[in-house]
Amino acid sequence: MKFFLKLDPDRWSLRNKSLLILFFISLTALMFTSCNKSPEVSTQATTSHADHSATAASHTDHSAAAEAAPTPRVPAFFMSTAEAKPLPPVLDPAQFNDPVISKAYRYAQENPELYAQQPCYCYCDSGFGHRSLLDCYASDHSVGCALCLKEGLLVHKLHQEGKSATDIRDLIVRGEWKTVKLE
Repeated sequence: MKFFLKLDPDRWSLRNKSLLILFFISLTALMFTSCNKSPEVSTQATTSHADHSATAASHTDHSAAAEAAPTPRVPAFFMSTAEAKPLPPVLDPAQFNDPVISKAYRYAQENPELYAQQPCYCYCDSGFGHRSLLDCYASDHSVGCALCLKEGLLVHKLHQEGKSATDIRDLIVRGEWKTVKLE
């Protein structure tokens, strides 16, 4: 039985050496790309609603990964309402049959300035070019993303308790949204 590469490096052909070098370069590149745990902020424009629907299946995996192992990077958000203007309009909550989804969109519609000042930990700023949690509700993105829904319901609850946008953001960054039940 012959081996592809003999153990004596002096007897390796140029082809075998080239294949070995190519293998190690590929392996090294694969290791570096798979070790990147913090998504980079995208400079792409916000994607269309059709693009959101088309990627719903992959986004489910994406948000599950974000919930399972959050990274230290805080996603995009605005520090003030003035920075966020003009605010994108929130989709009409009446178009959704699911009561939880409809309620979450209604809350975002009632306080868009507050939602603009919150990050979204599904990292849609990288995947969809969102600039804050408000962008999730200005599109149909939140319909298929439990994480966005949880954050939206939490924002409303904490606002009702009298918390400021900064206090709410601090609680979102600490992962308080993980405790929200979608009901």
